[in-house]
Amino acid sequence: MLQHYVPRFYLEAFADPTRPTNIWVYAKGAAAPQSWGIRGTAAETDYYSVVNADGTRDDFFENTLSRVEGLAAPILHRWQANPDAIVTAEEIERLSLFMALLYARVPRTRADAEATIDRLTKRAVKDVFRSRTEVARFLAENPDLTVGGEEAYEISQNPGQGIRLQVTKQSLTDGLTRVALEILTHLLAMNVGLVIAPESMDFVTSDSPLSVCAALPDGRVEVGAGIGLPTAEVVLPLSPRRALHLARAPLPRRRRASVSHARAFNRRIAVQAERLVFASRFAKRTVNLVADVSWTLARDRTRLLPVLASDLGLRVPPRGDWFVG
Repeated sequence: MLQHYVPRFYLEAFADPTRPTNIWVYAKGAAAPQSWGIRGTAAETDYYSVVNADGTRDDFFENTLSRVEGLAAPILHRWQANPDAIVTAEEIERLSLFMALLYARVPRTRADAEATIDRLTKRAVKDVFRSRTEVARFLAENPDLTVGGEEAYEISQNPGQGIRLQVTKQSLTDGLTRVALEILTHLLAMNVGLVIAPESMDFVTSDSPLSVCAALPDGRVEVGAGIGLPTAEVVLPLSPRRALHLARAPLPRRRRASVSHARAFNRRIAVQAERLVFASRFAKRTVNLVADVSWTLARDRTRLLPVLASDLGLRVPPRGDWFVG
């Protein structure tokens, strides 16, 4: 079954006005954008489904997402359709779980989680098995393992070459659910404002649409992470004309973005995108934007991206005790 990791109803807000069943897709590393049918965009077969030991399908997570989306859709539709809409505290409270899951459910977060689990596990193996004696003790306690003592020791000293981890979809889903709950607590603590795009520029979105970034005192930015930092900002494009902006600093409940502000929002979205940027129309500026950030395809998932706060419209904070790294 085809399952969307970015909700279909959300993507429909960015539909091509001349072809409402389609959306413009700008892929990092691709020569030119393409018009794709929304039905098959940001979707994979059985993306959430888990196969139980007895061979039956478990679609609990997909069904949960459907219920959350059902509560969120009317709120988003009101903000998208009403030119005078004001964001209310009650609506944000109801929408926050949808936004948190929107962050956790996408391929970027899933791949980052797998990379983190792999790195930490291999580090733990190397830290625990520091001697041949410790390796021998472990093998004695696990007689089903067929690896020899010397081979096991060599593997433990070079886990990157000798250990291959496979994270089950169920365990990954459980972990990403915990990530969503952590994101939720921070979203509920933030101020919220509705931002209107300038007449000359539309907002874009992506395959990782809840943009999270935080400026660091050294001028760099945590992109796609850092929501617990005091400088964290969140952007969720709602349509080509509207976006939701969240931050711990005070925000106007409603404002029109300048061109530079909208450009910074779009750059945040494009940098965080795993691979795909979505828009309602073809625009040369979007082609250039995606081409300019295509280097992120080769990013090291365990390190900060070399992005400057000024490039994303973020104010660099003074150094403080909260900053680590």
